[in-house]
Amino acid sequence: MLANISNKQLYSVETKSIGVQSQDDECVYFVAPDRFLGDQRSSYNQLLEFSLRIGDNRAMPAATDIILESNGNRITNTIFAQDNGSPTIQSRIFKFRLHEHPDFQWQPRLNSRDFISILTNLTAIKIRGTYCPKGVGFLDDVKLETAARGAAGSPALWLEFCECPQGTAEDCIPCNCPDGGACIQLEEELIMCTECPTGYSGHRCDVCSDGYFGDPTGRFGPASPCQVCECNQNIDTNAIGNCNTTTGECLRCINNAGGSRCEICLQGFYGNALLQPKGDCKRCQCYAVGTQSDPTGELICHSTTGDCACKERVVGKNCDKCEEGFYNLQSGEGCQSCNCDPVGSYNQTCDLSSGQCYCRPGVTGPRCDHCEARKYGFSSDGCLECDCDAIGSKDLQCDTTGQCPCLDNVEGRRCDKCKENKYDRHRGCVDCPDCYNLVQNAHNSHNDALEKLDEVLDEIERRPTVVADEEFPVELNKLQEDIDDLYGKVKGTSGKESIMSRVDDIRQREKEISRSLETVNENVDNIQAKADEADRNGNNTELLLEMVEQSLNDAQLQLEAQGKKALENAQQRSKQAGQQSQNMTRIAQEARELADILDDKASRLSVIKATISKIKSDLNKAEDKLNKTNDFTSEVNAEAREVKNEALELLNEGRDLLEKGFDQQQILTELVDDIHAANDSVVKTIDEWTEKLQETERIYEDLKFADSDSDTQKLRKNAEDALKTIPEIEAIINEALKEAADEQTVLEAISETATAALNTAEDAQDETERVSIGLQDLLAEAQALNKDADDLNKTDSEITQRVKESEDNLDDLLRYPLSTIKLVERAKENVGKAVHETGKVSEEVAQLLGDVQGIISELENTPDIDDETLDRLDLEIKTIERQINETKLEEELEKLEKQHKDQNVLIDDYKLKIAEMQDQVKNIMDIVNSLDDRCFKNVQLEP
Repeated sequence: MLANISNKQLYSVETKSIGVQSQDDECVYFVAPDRFLGDQRSSYNQLLEFSLRIGDNRAMPAATDIILESNGNRITNTIFAQDNGSPTIQSRIFKFRLHEHPDFQWQPRLNSRDFISILTNLTAIKIRGTYCPKGVGFLDDVKLETAARGAAGSPALWLEFCECPQGTAEDCIPCNCPDGGACIQLEEELIMCTECPTGYSGHRCDVCSDGYFGDPTGRFGPASPCQVCECNQNIDTNAIGNCNTTTGECLRCINNAGGSRCEICLQGFYGNALLQPKGDCKRCQCYAVGTQSDPTGELICHSTTGDCACKERVVGKNCDKCEEGFYNLQSGEGCQSCNCDPVGSYNQTCDLSSGQCYCRPGVTGPRCDHCEARKYGFSSDGCLECDCDAIGSKDLQCDTTGQCPCLDNVEGRRCDKCKENKYDRHRGCVDCPDCYNLVQNAHNSHNDALEKLDEVLDEIERRPTVVADEEFPVELNKLQEDIDDLYGKVKGTSGKESIMSRVDDIRQREKEISRSLETVNENVDNIQAKADEADRNGNNTELLLEMVEQSLNDAQLQLEAQGKKALENAQQRSKQAGQQSQNMTRIAQEARELADILDDKASRLSVIKATISKIKSDLNKAEDKLNKTNDFTSEVNAEAREVKNEALELLNEGRDLLEKGFDQQQILTELVDDIHAANDSVVKTIDEWTEKLQETERIYEDLKFADSDSDTQKLRKNAEDALKTIPEIEAIINEALKEAADEQTVLEAISETATAALNTAEDAQDETERVSIGLQDLLAEAQALNKDADDLNKTDSEITQRVKESEDNLDDLLRYPLSTIKLVERAKENVGKAVHETGKVSEEVAQLLGDVQGIISELENTPDIDDETLDRLDLEIKTIERQINETKLEEELEKLEKQHKDQNVLIDDYKLKIAEMQDQVKNIMDIVNSLDDRCFKNVQLEP
């Protein structure tokens, strides 16, 4: 059997059984293959048998666990009917007898003919595979008892075979079914074929079955056989009406497929509808604002590639952006052109939202088509600043040529200068003094002359003439001579120099004098600066000498003070270490007491452990953490003792170092005295030999000027004696220097030792303070643990009480539905008894009718009737009538109908009550499930 392919299919290798799994709360069925379908009349009153197991013991059966379908009709049954029981996680065998008797509980109730008509053309056998949300089920060993014509196999004794004798009035007539198939006769001479070929149905197998298409009888054109609808596996095979039975057009495509054969993806989806596994059709990721839609509002995209159908000037696979040079995608009407000015913008692109073009410097406007305020010269380089003079301009905005609007008597592009014979723009370019009027007049005269000359030249250019006067060159030469003579007089002077040369010479001398004055001023400034710097250096030198002397004194005093302070600190730390030792002992004792208290709290939590397993687990973890805390406390105590010992050792070392410091101080003092003595000796020696050196030089001078040999010999002897003493002097100096260096080294070593001792003492103090802080933190954590344990006890008690109250309410609610269910069961039992009694009465009536029919047959077959026979028959008829009256059939039927109605009313009422109770039970279960089974306040214990 095959499972519903819309859900997950399973296969068990061990049991070689197939299985199904539901994705949610839906019911999933196993569907029988074709060999179990069709004409199964031979299975009437036989067994449908199979093996079934599910993944949960909490099965929830329904009235439609077993379904038999035939041409739109169906009968159903529950899985536990016919004494089968409910399915469990263990594989069980289920047997269902295919008979209309009420004991077999098939619904709806049918007579034998209708029941057999279902079996005549079975179109589906469905067995429910899942009985709980997201459940699984495995099916195996499916059997349907049936029979077939042939010599092989055991005789099927339960089948009836009727034959009409030849020559009788009721001779059998052919069924006229395809391939000589069998048929049955229904009411009013209606013949129905029972062995239609696969894909055919109808009374005469003249129409195509569901899932097939064709026109076997040619009602709509040329006849065509029935064939399977080809929908490319994009339909639900359990559904009805998947395709048109005449044209074969697929009507109920799934997996987002469409088309007459479910061969393409629906509008708004893309992919390959024919690809295995199915489900490749995915929704197009189109941007709605930029994508075209069909009349139904569905976005249009390519069914294979998924490319969306973009609106005007919209691009992209998902139609989510505008073409370059366009904007305003959000309008829903496509994108609009940026329309940027090619001169004032960098390119034709713009902001995608506002449409603002990217303007060149100084250019503005949404389209970059004009200059900004106070700018001009719109061009491909942008716009230039007007830069109008604020004093001389009427307005800071210039015209397109860059000319600023000037005030009266002001001129220039920027309005930054006064007109001729005007000055002082700040005062509005007032008139120059009257002395400038002569200059202005001369200037105006020259301008007028120049203008006239321009006019004459223009006239000559327009109408050139040839001068024929012979005296013109002579006069022109005289004029040139006069000009040259005048120029010479202007340049000449009474002496040898010209006026211009003298002026240039004066200017040059003025520049040289100015440079000389600047040089003198710079030299004076430099001399003054150097003098000031010399004074500062002298003062700094004196201060430096005083500071050096003071530093030496401070160093000696500081060394003595540090030594005393180190001793006092060491003694004080010794006392503190003793006090901290006592504190550590007291804290450790308190920690032990707190640990004992926590142990008592943990033992009290054992009652809660028995009630809620989750809380038990949490408390076990809390006990483990508490044990770790105790271990950690012990470790801290050990570390505290070790730190105490280390502090004592450091104290002893500090004392030793302090004593060594005093010794080294004494040695240092002695060495300093020795250094001073050696220094005095060296200075004295140097002074002595300086005197000898001076004497030697004096002797040398005398030698240079000696007059006699005796004097020379005497001086030479004194010089040789002086030279012999030089190595001795050098040795003494070197020895003094060596002693000074050794004493300096010893002094540095003593200083380093004292510094190390001080650092060691400070480290010991820091370590002791750290241990003290750690123990105080441990005490605070232990107290917090004690408080958290009390809170946990209180919270657990509240949880236990709430759970107990919820369980009591749940038990009460569960007892009420159980009592109601028992009433329903008793009602069902009464109905069953009534039905059974009705069956018995029906059997008695049938027996009486049979007797009457027998009597009628005997009357019809009796050729000669005598009085004795008539009397006997009359007596038998009266006896039968009396028996019929004694049965009170009509009264019993009325009584049974009334009981049946009353029972139906009770059943409906009980069903409503059960539904209400189930809702209440569900609410209580939701409340119980919502209660947190964990500790509401987790206590974080120190490991």
